[in-house]
Amino acid sequence: MAERAVAAAAIADWDMGSDPSDEFGAVVPRQSGGGAPGPAPPPADAAAAGTSTATAAGGAAASAAAVASTSAVAGAAAAAAAEPAGASEAAAADAAAAAADGAPDGRRAAAQRPRPRPRPSPRPRPTHFLAVRTPSQATRDAIARVHSALAAADGDAGGGGDLAACCVDAAGAHVTLLALDLSAPGAPAAAARALGALGQALCGEGLLAPLALALRGLGHFRRQVLFLEVAPGPGRDALSRVAASARAAFASAGLSHEDGKEFNPHITIAKTSRLIGQHKRRRGAGGRHSSGRPPKLPWDELAEHHAADGGEATAAQLLVCAMQGRRNGEFYPIELTLCLESGAVAAGAPGAFGGGAAAAAAAEAAAEATAAATAAAAMAAAAAAARGGRRRATRRMADEVRGWCGCAVM
Repeated sequence: MAERAVAAAAIADWDMGSDPSDEFGAVVPRQSGGGAPGPAPPPADAAAAGTSTATAAGGAAASAAAVASTSAVAGAAAAAAAEPAGASEAAAADAAAAAADGAPDGRRAAAQRPRPRPRPSPRPRPTHFLAVRTPSQATRDAIARVHSALAAADGDAGGGGDLAACCVDAAGAHVTLLALDLSAPGAPAAAARALGALGQALCGEGLLAPLALALRGLGHFRRQVLFLEVAPGPGRDALSRVAASARAAFASAGLSHEDGKEFNPHITIAKTSRLIGQHKRRRGAGGRHSSGRPPKLPWDELAEHHAADGGEATAAQLLVCAMQGRRNGEFYPIELTLCLESGAVAAGAPGAFGGGAAAAAAAEAAAEATAAATAAAAMAAAAAAARGGRRRATRRMADEVRGWCGCAVM
């Protein structure tokens, strides 16, 4: 910094003058005290004077470039000399570089500013889901009563049938365990293998058995989804454990579409998302919902149904269902099933997964998973029989010892 300041001070004592008789200008020394400039120093000798004359006659472009370069260096040095004592050497070097190449500091900063990162591509939407079906008549009756109450509440409020349009068909009643993305090639077969692995895991955990679920009480998510709850109890606990194992199995296969949300088992009764497209078309048309937003589902108006009783439902299978293709009054298309008694995996109808190679691969993988589950079940049964045989042998030996000793043996 000291050497830079000395150089700046030395250059600052000189000024670029402009003489009308000399179009190139001449360097005239300025007194450091601020007085009138003195005469330019004479050439050292005649040879130097001749050289100076030849240079002046060499061309205006070369002289102008030299003058501009000298001005730039002088400006950079002057800026360095004018800096406060605590300025960093890096800042002075940047200022000198900017003066040398003529680029403003703002332009240089903009050029060096990192470009924004590209936005990640949107996540694919789920195509399937794993669920248990709840086809009991008591469940359907409870859902029908709530649907009637929604329609009545809509009529009392002067609505145009919006709440009735929010109702979900009771024929498709189910409890979703997780959402799946099976759009990639080979995903159907991978799903069949994951279902087989899930069956073996449930067998090892002692969970390979039908689920008895009590469906009781209404709930809602921000008044956008209305549902019938799976009541707390042994059935809900077992279902939660099955769901945790299922999420782990399908996540390992790269097929899960869950984002870590807590499992909340329920049966959807109504949801306002069914009206999104309809209300977008209404936007700007005025009326009750001119904002284009679907209405909130009523809650206080359904007070008499808050304790709705959907009875008991027994789920004997886990189902991989397609989200699209359901007909009114029917259940969702079933692509794969896992029996909660034997652990067998089966493919759905002949048109499962759109038919063709995907369906054939899924059926083959299901057969392999079933064979593996059967073998695992046989091994488990053999192990249980062996344990039972050892217990019987132990009891028989204890009886013999008691007979010999005439005493009780624990």
